[in-house]
Amino acid sequence: MKNAKYTSRELKAKKTKEKLFDIAIGLIKEKGYNRVSINEICKGAGVTKGAFYHHYNTKEEILIQLYKDVDDYYQVRVLDELENKSILDKIKLFIKHHVYCAEGIGVDIVKEIFKGQTNILNQFITLEDRPFYQILIDVIKEGQREKILRQDISSKDLCNYIIVFSRGLIQDWYMKDGAYDINEKSEKYLDIFINSLR
Repeated sequence: MKNAKYTSRELKAKKTKEKLFDIAIGLIKEKGYNRVSINEICKGAGVTKGAFYHHYNTKEEILIQLYKDVDDYYQVRVLDELENKSILDKIKLFIKHHVYCAEGIGVDIVKEIFKGQTNILNQFITLEDRPFYQILIDVIKEGQREKILRQDISSKDLCNYIIVFSRGLIQDWYMKDGAYDINEKSEKYLDIFINSLR
């Protein structure tokens, strides 16, 4: 398959969107989500408000973009890593990558995401057709078919249980201002948690 080629106009639009995103994330990290205006983002990026609205309908879409990036990461990177692993190792890897993504975003932005969550953002995060969910639900269904994972809980509920555990690790880390190595700590809890899935 040939690489997609952008026209100069498309490339410029892509760069503008990336610049808006980078400036917005920097400002949110510095001032907090609720203290950053679209005007400030536009000023920092050196673009008009019209250019902002060409790429994002609302400021919330900046945070939604972070979750879309996580979905892309799971499709491009995580899916390959899950190949030829046992069911329980797949679930461990899924959680480890979730923690890794949070660490990559950074404690300040993660904190702002949790604090700045709105109905629109929550609706997107909990969409069950997101690749993030679909990858995990497929692993769970496979594990239940093979009788490796418990049968007394539906695959959907088991999926939510795993995601709540994973989010809990991330929330504890940001509530303590990233004072510890989240990867190390999650490693300690993972085996205990994984045993609850059998």
